[in-house]
Amino acid sequence: MTAIPVPVPAAPAAIRARRRALTRRTLFRLAVAAVVLWSVAPFLWQLSTSFQRDRDLSSVTPHWLPAPGTLEHYRAVFSDYEFGKYLVNSVIVTVTATTIGLLLAALATYALARLPVPGKGMVLAVVLGGEIAVPWPGGTDWVATLLGAPDRVQLGGTGPQAAWALAVLGAPGVVPLADRSAEQLAVLHPDVTLCTAAGTAPAGRLTGADAPTGGAPKQPHAVLEFAAGTPAPGLPGGLPRSSRIILRFMDDGIERDEWFAARSGELARTAAAGLLSGMNGLPEDGTGPADRAWLTGVARTWRDAGLPLIHLELAEFTSVRALRAGCDEYAPLADSVGMSLSELAVLAGPSARTTPVAAAADFATAYHLDRVCVHADGWVLAVHRCDPTEQRTALMTGSLLAAARAAGGAPAADPEPPPAAGYTEDRPADGPVGEGLRADCVPARSRPGDRRAHHPGR
Repeated sequence: MTAIPVPVPAAPAAIRARRRALTRRTLFRLAVAAVVLWSVAPFLWQLSTSFQRDRDLSSVTPHWLPAPGTLEHYRAVFSDYEFGKYLVNSVIVTVTATTIGLLLAALATYALARLPVPGKGMVLAVVLGGEIAVPWPGGTDWVATLLGAPDRVQLGGTGPQAAWALAVLGAPGVVPLADRSAEQLAVLHPDVTLCTAAGTAPAGRLTGADAPTGGAPKQPHAVLEFAAGTPAPGLPGGLPRSSRIILRFMDDGIERDEWFAARSGELARTAAAGLLSGMNGLPEDGTGPADRAWLTGVARTWRDAGLPLIHLELAEFTSVRALRAGCDEYAPLADSVGMSLSELAVLAGPSARTTPVAAAADFATAYHLDRVCVHADGWVLAVHRCDPTEQRTALMTGSLLAAARAAGGAPAADPEPPPAAGYTEDRPADGPVGEGLRADCVPARSRPGDRRAHHPGR
């Protein structure tokens, strides 16, 4: 069964956002071209003069191109000045330095991962976190050989993680999943719902035969996970926050589940909210039009069916350009957008770290959103046009679920604040911010118990 997205006329907000994006990209490319020309011009001039005759070089009138050209200068360099010997010396030094650097870096990486090195905690606290993407079919096996068998195997990604938490709480969501291999189904919570040819069913009742057309097994990724409070030399209280390093060894793309697309309208009529995520899996260069059309078609089907809330959650985009393009392309389809403080600072500038409310309000106004959520290490902020009590309750509930997830390594059915949790008072202030928007912020810092995990996640 195949769902064919039907084009829907873009809303005025979407058109304005696309025009702004086009203008921004055009100005950016012109600026880049000017900088490149300024930087490359001296090199091109040197290259041109190297092929010119001596009398042309000393001429009052500059010669931009060699006419005629000569190789005499290159012959002189190698025959009169032993340039070949100097070139060999440079190659030897460069190769040696690079080899030694890589060797030392590999040894240091192993030591930080496996040994109680003095000062290791401070290093991890500063650099730990983020994502490394390297196309490498054997990457997962290499990580397992280096660090040992994983502690656990589970489904990764914002959408599946949200569905997992909801299933544990007794409110299972429906997720698109094209890969229905036995390995993939085994890491799903049995109550997470998937679409089938006949309707929907809990994942625990399905087999690999219940798969939409086009689904193919994917290579697992590796995730090095460190909980807040993990013991670390040099840090008496352990790591100050939970963090993880994602090692991604292939571009997954989106979960283009055609059964999910076909039932999107039906599901949206009874659902409370829809979550858009995983756009960082789309090609940065704008290719993959079928996947983009599929995703846009699903979101518009939700909107046409009257889904009350569509939330777009940003993720680890590979570049600033990709992050901005993702906002321009998908924020106009959403009512709400969520991001980290780091992502807000990338989009709005470094001042967003000190004035996050103003930056989030500008973002909400630019894309005509009802809500922008920003999460930092110590707090969670919502700049919104909604009921303040509902928003604060939602923020506190999300913080509680996240703290329990960080403490136990998995969603908890009966979450409680960790005993060692601490709550910061240094957070953005609540109150109106203009343009019909209001800011509400709750503390979110927790220091859960000691644990460290390594696992490939799908």
